[in-house]
Amino acid sequence: MYEQVSRVPPEAQVSFETMQALSLTQRLNRLRFCCYYLTGAIITGLSAALLFIFSRASWTPESLAPLLLAAIAGLGLAFFVWSIGLMVRRLHDRDHAGWWALLILVPGVNLLLSIYLLVAPGTAVGNRFGAPNPPNGLLVQVFGGFWWLLSLLSMAANIIMMFMMPEFFLQSWSQWPQSLESSDHLMDSVPGD
Repeated sequence: MYEQVSRVPPEAQVSFETMQALSLTQRLNRLRFCCYYLTGAIITGLSAALLFIFSRASWTPESLAPLLLAAIAGLGLAFFVWSIGLMVRRLHDRDHAGWWALLILVPGVNLLLSIYLLVAPGTAVGNRFGAPNPPNGLLVQVFGGFWWLLSLLSMAANIIMMFMMPEFFLQSWSQWPQSLESSDHLMDSVPGD
């Protein structure tokens, strides 16, 4: 007899896409961005630690140790690609092209981009990159919120240290090319030579 009327106007109703962890075309809100980044960092860190332990174990053949160390480098590269993909999706949430994620490779600008990705809210409704994320679950809120806060505090500490102790940063930057030239001693520590 009576028809139930929605109090939300049709143009304000939002539909959500199903989340896909490896998609580069979807959007990613701030907490999901932090939660996915933390998850990738934990998986990469634990895998690298395990490979390193195996490479140093007494029962590991010496010929296998360099391969395990190369696998650790491969994990680092995979995590870098993963984090660029997360930045692309986060930029999509702000309705920006994903190519802006390459700014992470520019010193100084990378800190500003990281702060922007952590602080700027996404568009509330659909944009040219799709619908917004579904509401965050408890795990995303807890772990994403933890990493979000820790990331902002560490970036603030870095900025404060750059202005409070500039001689420390200038000294490390001036020695950086010299440290690359003296990297020959690193190869001496690789087992199997």
